[in-house]
Amino acid sequence: MSCVYLLRHGQASFEADDYDALSGTGEQQAQRTGADLARRGITFNKVVCGGMQRHGQTLAQLQKGYGGALPAAPVNPDWNEIDHHNILGVFDERLATAASMRQYLMAQPEPEKAFLNVFTQAVHRWQSGKYNDDYAESWCNFRRRVLKALEATFVELEKGEQALVVTSGGPIALVLSSLMQLPEQNWFSLNWTLVNTGITKILRTGGRFMVSSVNEHQHLDTPASRSMITYK
Repeated sequence: MSCVYLLRHGQASFEADDYDALSGTGEQQAQRTGADLARRGITFNKVVCGGMQRHGQTLAQLQKGYGGALPAAPVNPDWNEIDHHNILGVFDERLATAASMRQYLMAQPEPEKAFLNVFTQAVHRWQSGKYNDDYAESWCNFRRRVLKALEATFVELEKGEQALVVTSGGPIALVLSSLMQLPEQNWFSLNWTLVNTGITKILRTGGRFMVSSVNEHQHLDTPASRSMITYK
């Protein structure tokens, strides 16, 4: 049996022009994750990092908290998140950039509710498969690359070995919904529940994948740190 720890990145800079960068809270979350893994004596034979800035920053901060040596981490962009600006911009050109989206949302009476509404509609259009040529990456291609990344990660592991993968909520939710045989439309709602720096463990035995745990975040779930539980 081998095991892959899927780690969602720390909190990104949602309200900034550059979303793809950790916030101060995100850095603290990642450091606490590393410290907790070290405290529990968890080691990794392989480490893989998605290709986004927030993935690399999360790994760097996790290393600070972990203290000990971690294996060198090759970058695999197949673990990258969906291109949410492309998906939103195809749905409504006012949402194509961080600045224009912020301007649009600030004009709404309830910005957070407005964002959830338009993002849900945009993702449903993307996921329907009826407009694949409109997007930089279709839903089917996103699904294919993430499952390919999971397979590639396990191929590198011997029996009894463990890998850490730093990725995003979308790929983690895709892995979970696929292995748990959930309806595809449930992927998006599952994605919203994943905590920044939450850990999902996937096992492989006899060629079969199994979900061992979902969204572990005990390193944040204490009276002193509960305010650090975030979802963006």
